[in-house]
Amino acid sequence: MRFLCLSWIPATRHEHRFVTLSSQCNRVLRSRYHHSALVCCEQRPVALARPGRHVFPECGGKPSEAVLRPTRRASSLPISMLNTWKVADTSVRIPGTCLRVEAFPLFQDNYSYVLLDESQHGPSRVIVAVDPADPDTFLEQLHARLAVRQPTHVLTTHKHWDHAGGNSELARRFPGLVIYGSATDEIPACTVPVHDGDEFRIAQSRLQVKVLATPCHTRGHVCYYVRDTEAPRDAPGLVFTGDTLFIGGCGRFFEGTGAHMLQAMQKLKALPPETYVFCGHEYTVANLAFALTVEPNNESIRNKLKEAERLRAENKATIPSTVGGEQQWNVFLRAADAQWMTELRERKNRFRG
Repeated sequence: MRFLCLSWIPATRHEHRFVTLSSQCNRVLRSRYHHSALVCCEQRPVALARPGRHVFPECGGKPSEAVLRPTRRASSLPISMLNTWKVADTSVRIPGTCLRVEAFPLFQDNYSYVLLDESQHGPSRVIVAVDPADPDTFLEQLHARLAVRQPTHVLTTHKHWDHAGGNSELARRFPGLVIYGSATDEIPACTVPVHDGDEFRIAQSRLQVKVLATPCHTRGHVCYYVRDTEAPRDAPGLVFTGDTLFIGGCGRFFEGTGAHMLQAMQKLKALPPETYVFCGHEYTVANLAFALTVEPNNESIRNKLKEAERLRAENKATIPSTVGGEQQWNVFLRAADAQWMTELRERKNRFRG
């Protein structure tokens, strides 16, 4: 019987810590999450010189240590042991609409979400999960906060394990679960492949979803723009942006270029400015600290950074943002051309604020 250990080593003030996994744990995670590499949206995995060890850079959080339970077979590994951060319960109602979003923290800095139609009641209402990568933790929070035991639909933004990793297990537990995901991104257990511009209604709800292809972080990354079908035309919608757009930042260009990210930003920038933004990670403080080095005289960035630091000090989430707000303080959304986008990303990759 063998113990698997995780250790988190802080490297900078705001981000870039290292998660050290034994090679056995690495294999287990790869097997469980059906993905060839464990990556987070800000870093690539790198190999240590020490045999049998691998390092996976992650972002944010305080240093801590955890020892996993001994395991006899891969499927028994408690992936919930990777959940090391907490945030105050976050529930957002979109004014003038039936839209409600519950944010669930996962892993070290991930956000998973539940989208609800508040005009529905009873057992037939839809429960839409967004990137529920850790089924056990997600379902525990779902039951504790909503007295619901299972989702009815899943929206998957991209293939990385910390977003799509729960799909197969949820599909096994809940036959008939509808899972949406990009047709070009190898989404596990996907039942409805989607393409850029696709629009669909979630069952008999008032939730109307439009797919926005935003390839760059992964080649098949998509965002989901949601509106209430019965709300006034000027009522705001919301968008789940995964690892494309963060508050004050964007994801790394793992499978794309600056030109691809520029196109993705332009597509998101074209949404109504009042659109609420729900991103995939809590990177706001680090992103805005970097943005201030790019535009030191931008008071919107400075004020937003102060607000984000206050919220995190109070253990509160910094989501949601809005498209209009991001145009004031997100230097990637403000980028004018692909060359500048590429330079910004390279500078952010080197940033140690």
